[in-house]
Amino acid sequence: MKLFYTEDRNFEVRPWGGRMCFLATEESAESKLLGVTAVLRMGQGLTHETHSHSDCDEIILVLNGEGSQLFCENDGTETRYDLHPGDLLYIAKNRVHRTDNLSKSNDLELFIVNYFCDGQSDVHVRGFFPGACNAPHQILTPETSGNSTVSAESLVVEPGQSVQLPMQRKEGFVFAISGEGRVNGEPFPAHALAFFSKGEACSVVNSSAAPMNLFCMQAD
Repeated sequence: MKLFYTEDRNFEVRPWGGRMCFLATEESAESKLLGVTAVLRMGQGLTHETHSHSDCDEIILVLNGEGSQLFCENDGTETRYDLHPGDLLYIAKNRVHRTDNLSKSNDLELFIVNYFCDGQSDVHVRGFFPGACNAPHQILTPETSGNSTVSAESLVVEPGQSVQLPMQRKEGFVFAISGEGRVNGEPFPAHALAFFSKGEACSVVNSSAAPMNLFCMQAD
């Protein structure tokens, strides 16, 4: 297990103005599949250019704030979704998109994952899961993501409860959306990430008085 913590001092300003704290990366986690995980803070009214990724699928989880997600479809039409905390986006490789912070008073805070999968995921999947991470939910399946080599779910761990998570694929992680506890005996506060290789034990204990909300992802 490798632990990574989101800390204010580790945020880097990106060329387009957003601030990013990198967590597990290809180097830090020896990852080949989930090689970029980060927390991104977009300032008030900030946006970035419309773009696509030719080498990875992208997962975006809304942590705080409100914004807007634009998808530019192959037939020239545009689809836009309003974003709120707990919403999740799955953006297939080569799908053109853009995220906007429409607020004039609050940052839009996002958890970002780039999944370096082989082949092309189904670009026709909707890719928007409103409120998926606000309750226990199996989010990414072959039907919902168009990709059978990745899975993801949200979990809620009540105070005093512990959960054992089987890490059955080549790589996987648990991200603490909210709450505070311990993972394999180590401190596990909100916005921390625990990265695992296949077969490693993963035990999360909620040692606080409030529920813990987790996002769990595995890939091969």
